[in-house]
Amino acid sequence: MWRKARLHEIEHDTAIILMSHVPDLPVFWDADENIAAQALHIALTLDRPIYECVYLALAYRIGAVVLTADLRFANALTTTGHRETVMALTDYVKTR
Repeated sequence: MWRKARLHEIEHDTAIILMSHVPDLPVFWDADENIAAQALHIALTLDRPIYECVYLALAYRIGAVVLTADLRFANALTTTGHRETVMALTDYVKTR
């Protein structure tokens, strides 16, 4: 759904609505069924790949900070409300 929305094949709102129905599918879900929906929302909002945003959604779920060597990802979040949830590995090393 993220890819379809990013390619403008479906609207962002449509992708979010469709993703909200995923937990209703007749498959077994564990306690993290909402991670994908949250990751999709973050990815569409930031125009970032969903696989990056899964880590961010999981960090929010457990109250952690994402430590990443991906400077493009870390730098992309410095001007967003997510900047406190991601730390570049190079910045982490400087604190040690």
